[in-house]
Amino acid sequence: MKTSENIIEIAKALSAMQAVMDNASKKVEAFKYKYSDLSSVWEVLRGPMTDNGLCVVQDPVSSDDGVSVVTRVMHESGQWIEFGPLLIPVGKRDAHSTGSAITYAKRYALCAALGIVTEDDDGQAAQKNPPKEMAKDTGVISDAQYLELENFLEDNLELRQNLLNYLKIDSIQKMPVKFYASALKSAKAANEEKLNQIAMGA
Repeated sequence: MKTSENIIEIAKALSAMQAVMDNASKKVEAFKYKYSDLSSVWEVLRGPMTDNGLCVVQDPVSSDDGVSVVTRVMHESGQWIEFGPLLIPVGKRDAHSTGSAITYAKRYALCAALGIVTEDDDGQAAQKNPPKEMAKDTGVISDAQYLELENFLEDNLELRQNLLNYLKIDSIQKMPVKFYASALKSAKAANEEKLNQIAMGA
C-alpha cells in the first residue's frame, strides 16, 4: 500500500463513508451460488463516496502472468491511498478472457480497498473440487451450444469469469455439457437484468 504524505483528511472521509455504507447485494446467480457483481458494488459505494469527497480510479495492466489492477482512492483534499496491484491469471489470451479477468480484479480490489462486504460465495465455490459428475462426463458442449451461450455472455464478462472459475476451465468451449442448461439460464437472466437497467435509465 502507498499513500500521500498526509492521510488525515482521507482517513476521516473513509471512516465516515464506511459508517453509512450498506453491504452489496447478491445480484447474479450462477449454478448453486450467488455473487455481487461490479455494478452492485458500485450501487452501495457511489453515494457514500461522493458525499464524503472521495473518488476512486483503477488502472488495469496486462502482463505475461495475467492482468493486474492498481486501485487508488483519492480525496478532494488531494490526499490519496493506493492499493495493489492485484494480479489475476488469464487462462486464454483473448479479448473476452482478458476483459473478464480485469472486471474480476476490479471488483475484488475495490471491495478490499474500501471494506465492502459483498456476501459472495463464488470465491468459496471456486476453491472446491470440481463436481463429481464433471469427472465422469468427458463430453463438452457442441459448437451450436457454445455459440448460443456466447451470445448471452458477450456483454457479461464477469459472469463468464465466474463460470470459468467454477468449472476450472480456461474456455467456455470446454464446458461439460451437463452444465450447459444451468449456464445458459444464468446468462439469459443476467442479460435480461442488464437490458432492464438500460430501459430504466432511458
